[in-house]
Amino acid sequence: MRFEPGAVLPDHEHVNVEQTYVLEGRLVDKEGPAEGLVAGPGEFVWREAGSRHVAWCPEGGLMLAIFQVPNKFFEADGRVVDATGTDWNAAWGHTQQKR
Repeated sequence: MRFEPGAVLPDHEHVNVEQTYVLEGRLVDKEGPAEGLVAGPGEFVWREAGSRHVAWCPEGGLMLAIFQVPNKFFEADGRVVDATGTDWNAAWGHTQQKR
């Protein structure tokens, strides 16, 4: 993922484990339990399933991010969507069914 300077990744939840390796710039937790956490070039950060936060890239950045299932993004109007704006449950809810 490439981020422009000042880009914000709004309120979202990692449904399963997230793994991110920072190639350029910085990824900063702006809000959430790890507020202030900074990962810079050459650093790896992971988040456990169910973690929720807001992140940003003050100078922009380039990240290799691996998600098992797309994140849930929480809209101000109460909708829960994926990164494309599609209803998360309609598109991805089947991935959370117990087997």
